[in-house]
Formats: sequence, structure tokens, C-alpha cells
Amino acid sequence: RVLFRSLSAALGELGKQVLLVDLDPQGNSSSGLGIEKSQVHNCVYDVLLNDVAIEDVIIPDVGEGLDLVPATINLAGRSEE
Repeated sequence: RVLFRSLSAALGELGKQVLLVDLDPQGNSSSGLGIEKSQVHNCVYDVLLNDVAIEDVIIPDVGEGLDLVPATINLAGRSEE
């Protein structure tokens, strides 16, 4: 997880535009980039299962050249109704 954050940040610093998609239910890449999970209204879970457009989930400019699609604990599963 740290490697991907570091690689993403390094590529951004080299002038590349990077979109990091956090697919970890614990959201370690998101929190490692300073994102407060309590402030995330939609995450990659909503893109995958709730027809939310990925453009509406991207948090821009979390680092130089680095955008983020955050993850939350919602990825761990959902309760069956």
C-alpha cells in the first residue's frame, strides 16, 4: 500500500498526471494521503455498485499531479436486506 502511494506521488512529482484508485476497504491509501474518511460522501464502492460516475468521486490535487478515487469500509461488504 505504501509502495503504491509512493509510486503515485513520485510519478506526480515527475510531471505525470496520476489517478490513484484506492480499492482497500480500510482506505489506507486514502487516509495516507490525508483524506478524512468521515468527509468522503461517495467512494469507489459507489462507482462499482451504485452507478455513481467516477468523475463525481475523484478528489483532485491530493498531491502534485495526483488525484484520488477514495475507498471506505463500504468495500468490505454490505448487509443483505
